[in-house]
Amino acid sequence: MRMLLPKYLFTLTLALGSSALFVPVAVAHQGPLRRAGQALENAGRNIRQTVEGEVVRGRVVSVERDILTRVNSRLRWDKQLVGATLDLEVLADGKTILRGVVIDESAKKRAVDLAQSTVGVTSVVDELKIGKAATVVEPVPAVVVPSARVITTPPPGVVVPVEKPVIVEP
Repeated sequence: MRMLLPKYLFTLTLALGSSALFVPVAVAHQGPLRRAGQALENAGRNIRQTVEGEVVRGRVVSVERDILTRVNSRLRWDKQLVGATLDLEVLADGKTILRGVVIDESAKKRAVDLAQSTVGVTSVVDELKIGKAATVVEPVPAVVVPSARVITTPPPGVVVPVEKPVIVEP
């Protein structure tokens, strides 16, 4: 019996020790702190991806705006395009779309040439029409003036001041 007891204690100690080693790993793997850590890590990853995407989108918008400004200033200051009504659209890849009305075929060709030779423009889509110059007038909402309230006051009457006695102290 003496021999059996130490062997039994050794086996029990070994079983308890090994379970003590594996239980914290299993609990930590599925515990609330581990899940919270994973959730925070995923949230941080999502925020980083969103910020990186917005930075790229901001760069693209900036490039589009720069190209639009360059093309617009070249077309606006060209003497052959006086009287033309132009609408520009620049896409992310540098593709520029020209819309509007020009006076004649030479003005149309000039507008397309100016746009194509602008730095940053990769291609030009010509949707220009030949015709008389037109002015685009944006509609303005009508202003509704509320009816005024008329207040009448009676004409001023004669006001007689009331005399107060004057007291002089000795």
